[in-house]
Amino acid sequence: MIKSNMSDKTLGEYLRELRKSFGYSQEFVASHLNIIRQTYSHYETGRIIPPTETLFLLADLYKVSFNMLFEHSTSSAIRLDANTDMRIEDKETLSVFLEYVNDPQNALAFKGLNRNEKELLFLYQNLTVEDREDILDFMKIKYRRKRNKK
Repeated sequence: MIKSNMSDKTLGEYLRELRKSFGYSQEFVASHLNIIRQTYSHYETGRIIPPTETLFLLADLYKVSFNMLFEHSTSSAIRLDANTDMRIEDKETLSVFLEYVNDPQNALAFKGLNRNEKELLFLYQNLTVEDREDILDFMKIKYRRKRNKK
């Protein structure tokens, strides 16, 4: 189950609470999202994580911040720090990031990493080989400078 680090609620529980507090039926919300009720029901049970675009629509419908829903939607493998915002701001990159880090094949690579490390790894792995070498060279220079200051 997906848990938020802001509370003990899963995304599904949070969506259900929001829906009920507005007095909406699952059918109404599903219609607003242009999906079938069963799909929305799966969002509330945690069987399906809503796509990023759907999170934007839900945030608008429920008048909550996208970041709040985004944080609830991230698995424990990609939890965000409660006091920071995701730096990836455009919807397309954010969607790719979510798919990438939620892919079970990538779960081990992200296990135990903090938010900045996860974002760095995601961005690094999507660079060209030449750009990766440039980044590593830069990091080595910064590391040496720090080591020499001690």
